[in-house]
Amino acid sequence: MSAVPLIANFAPGAPVGWHGRAPVDVDQFVETARALAERLPPAAYCLNLCEDRLNFALGLAAALLQQTVCLLPPTRAKGALRDLEAMYAPEYRFVDRAGIAGGCNRVDLREWPRSAASGGMPSLDANQPAITLFTSGSTGAPRPHSKTWGALAAGAGALRERLSLAPGGTVLGTVPAQHMWGLEATVMLPLQSGCAIDSRSPLLPADVGSILAELSAPRWLVAVPMHIDAYVASRVKIPALAGVLSATSRLSSSIARAFEELSGAPVFEIYGSTETGAVGTRRPAQEEVFDLLQGLCLDRDNGKWRVAAGHVGDPVVLQDRLDVDSGSRFRVGARVHDLVKIGGKRASLATLNAELRRVPGVLDGVFWLPEDLGGTLRLMAFVVAPGLSRSTIVAALRDRIDPAFLPRPLVVVDALPRDSLGKLPWARIAELASQTFEADASRET
Repeated sequence: MSAVPLIANFAPGAPVGWHGRAPVDVDQFVETARALAERLPPAAYCLNLCEDRLNFALGLAAALLQQTVCLLPPTRAKGALRDLEAMYAPEYRFVDRAGIAGGCNRVDLREWPRSAASGGMPSLDANQPAITLFTSGSTGAPRPHSKTWGALAAGAGALRERLSLAPGGTVLGTVPAQHMWGLEATVMLPLQSGCAIDSRSPLLPADVGSILAELSAPRWLVAVPMHIDAYVASRVKIPALAGVLSATSRLSSSIARAFEELSGAPVFEIYGSTETGAVGTRRPAQEEVFDLLQGLCLDRDNGKWRVAAGHVGDPVVLQDRLDVDSGSRFRVGARVHDLVKIGGKRASLATLNAELRRVPGVLDGVFWLPEDLGGTLRLMAFVVAPGLSRSTIVAALRDRIDPAFLPRPLVVVDALPRDSLGKLPWARIAELASQTFEADASRET
């Protein structure tokens, strides 16, 4: 049995984070986690719904000490939580705000238990099941994926080595800890790197800049492309950073360069997935190619690329087309299910989306291929473009894409139902399509 410490690379007395405005050092965090674990009933599963990132980390640590698997739901919607409780029967849920209803018991972490006696740094079996989280649902219904403690720690370690993340820094994240990217980069990475966790999750550019200004250097920011784009557009003042990490979707080179100029820090894009965790990194302001993380390997099986070994373990089929330069360098192309064929012509949905968003005045937009149109293959699109008519947008698209892929209909909406990571869950778009298709089809441009 290999053992992996709960927390690693912290100097004695170094802060793990702040509870309220009070710093929490390594010993206090571990002792509080032990005290909390002693209060918890034996359980196979629990839910971790904490929004405060340090509360989330404390709940995760206590559950690990009890060998209880934390369920990390992609949403706090009542129906989704009911479905999870019916499927997994969790014994309790960690919360840190009022108003979250549910069938299982609440463990409120707004008030921490008194610390237990010190017992040194605990180590856990690397094969111990740690968490079950879920895909975003952007390509269908969310699917569960489980991770062992060893896999989570090894993934954080590989990312730490690639980024040369030194102890003593602070990590601020704009993404929730219940998503793989948030868990990996804003909880596991700092806990395995000797860095403090800032408990907040700001979204507005001004709030991000204000919080970063409060933190002592070195400061790291973890975000997604949608947030980074907003920071660039706002020209918010960003204090000097050690680095910026982005994931969940492609970050354009122009936005990456603009944010590097704004923050004076390198912007690193992480390629990965819920199933794999981080797989590779690149600096999009300077290069197109990703470098595979240490310990991983790529191979091809039946025309599809797989990643294996290291923190991934058994081979996992990747959902993107890769152009592999060597065993450890690759470019990312369209997703496997991204290509659309109409009238003998092929197009990538990602490319069509990019062209739609390039239309002057378009703030956001997405193409959508309904599953059933009575045997007729026909794209539709949803667009956020205040002040623009459908005819203006379609006319602009005629200059950019083949007429076979013009959307029929094109639906103008106030906003797209993106989640906190900037993704568009399949179910939300399907619902939007079902609500608007018939009405807008009659007004097709």
